[in-house]
Amino acid sequence: MGEENTGIFNKKYFNEKAFGAYYDTVPKERLNLLIKSGILQGNKEIRNLFSTQTGSVYGVIPMVGRLKGKPVNYDGKTKYDNGKTLTTYKQGVVVIGRKDKFYEDDFTYDVTSKKDFMSQVADQLADYWDTAWEDILMIITKAAFNISTDAGKEFATKHTYDISGETEATIAETTLNTALQKACGDRRRKFAVVVANSTVVTNLEGKKLVTNLRFNDANGIERELNLYTWNGKVLVEYDAVTEEYEIVYTKTSDTALSTGKTYYTKSGSGASVKYTVVENPEVANIGTYYEASEGENVKYVTYVFGKGAFDYEDIGAKVPHEMDRDADNDRDYLYERQRKVFVPHGISYLMENQVTDSPTDEELLDGANWDLVKGSDGQYYNHKEIAIARIISKG
Repeated sequence: MGEENTGIFNKKYFNEKAFGAYYDTVPKERLNLLIKSGILQGNKEIRNLFSTQTGSVYGVIPMVGRLKGKPVNYDGKTKYDNGKTLTTYKQGVVVIGRKDKFYEDDFTYDVTSKKDFMSQVADQLADYWDTAWEDILMIITKAAFNISTDAGKEFATKHTYDISGETEATIAETTLNTALQKACGDRRRKFAVVVANSTVVTNLEGKKLVTNLRFNDANGIERELNLYTWNGKVLVEYDAVTEEYEIVYTKTSDTALSTGKTYYTKSGSGASVKYTVVENPEVANIGTYYEASEGENVKYVTYVFGKGAFDYEDIGAKVPHEMDRDADNDRDYLYERQRKVFVPHGISYLMENQVTDSPTDEELLDGANWDLVKGSDGQYYNHKEIAIARIISKG
């Protein structure tokens, strides 16, 4: 059959004369190794908090600190000190809800040799949701470095190793260990997973700093997996969230407002300069507005996580999966709903800037919605116990 006998219906290729069968499912775009790597740890306090399903979307759970101090001398003369007690902390957690719907048409089924596309959708749902939640994990990770409080700024400073401005701005043999020691000191060995850009991974391969994981097949032959380790840590390639460009602001040349364009106003100067989004731009003020664009100065952000870096619970929805039939349009619909909690261990969600009962991606990214957990003694949770770090490099 020639191309003149092939058509496209509902984004599926099929033979208009109902000849042949549909091809195999396309490969997955991502392996979603991050969400399966062990950085999530269940939290029974979160589970108990939301287990009643009475509409709660935000709550505070207790965290118990560690005993600290030094015993006094037992010599028959020295008195006890005032005594020691456990510090308790409160951690804010929010339920993140997401939903989506999928549809397939009867006609697609009829003209593709009875190919059941809805069953294909069902087969791919687990990977689809893993990808979606993995993206949210990385949004929350970025937010942890955007916290505006003094404790948050200290965390970001100590858990960031920036070599992008150095003469040798690419990751080298000692970079990872130096970054983790800077972040967590003697607790650095808890780190287990690295998320890096493919440019960084290629650089590490060239320097022979990564190792292929291997397995024995059914015949006992050793083969390499498409998976690496770096200094004993699982290495995940994830381009979408690890490449950042310097944002350049320039005065707009527009004389009329452009629909959909974001304008900014400038305040401050030098190191204190700040650009703020104009919520309701007016043409009368357009001469004072700036536009943002990506510059040529690309940087790569490599994230490192410890086992159990995130507290996690699947809260669930009343009806997680639902089918519907639109007979008038010969179409089946599948509706999906999920509600989950992801929160970095030692960091609290404050719900300062959230409009509805489930935070958007933009609200999750807002550093004003997060802070380090604060204790009953007024002290913040020890940042060295937060197993999240990042390396900023040129490759």
